[in-house]
Amino acid sequence: MVGLVETMLKLHKDLPKAKTPHEQESLQRQISATDTQIDQFVYDSCGPTANEVGINGGDQHDKPSNASGTAGSPGSSKRQGHQR
Repeated sequence: MVGLVETMLKLHKDLPKAKTPHEQESLQRQISATDTQIDQFVYDSCGPTANEVGINGGDQHDKPSNASGTAGSPGSSKRQGHQR
């Protein structure tokens, strides 16, 4: 997990330095892939319920999933009371 986070930080640091649209797109794809790997690690570690995967799963980080209009995330308050 630490390695994935370090990779993500480096990619975000390198993004503004990208000189061409191709470099920017390549970095964005790497960021997206790393984000997916981090999500999968969290899902595997925390074991969300099938309902939570349906609510938070996929690439829906920008979609509100609760009354406050903020995007849900693994380990959010919806997990309160759920023990594995």
